[in-house]
Amino acid sequence: MVLLFFSISIFAQEIEGDQNLEKQIQNPVASLIRLPFLNNKAFDVGPYNHTRNTLNKQPVRAFSFGEKLNLITRTIIPMVSQPLEENDSEFGGDSQFRFQFV
Repeated sequence: MVLLFFSISIFAQEIEGDQNLEKQIQNPVASLIRLPFLNNKAFDVGPYNHTRNTLNKQPVRAFSFGEKLNLITRTIIPMVSQPLEENDSEFGGDSQFRFQFV
């Protein structure tokens, strides 16, 4: 009987935690770190019809300074593989940093 009660209380806490997490995900100023990835492919690039690949890492972080002031930061880190010649390619990208006070 004690084991049954213990497992029910753990299950209830998990449901509460899931609902709280859902609310935080929907709130853009919640103190969560988001790390979305965006991958783009471009076909038939250049004179040799190679494929260019761009992977963007876009971490978003919100910081709270009291009840009425929040700082939201977003960094875009592209990783571009660009074909140059028949058997040569270049790798890199320029990062961008943005922040916003809300």
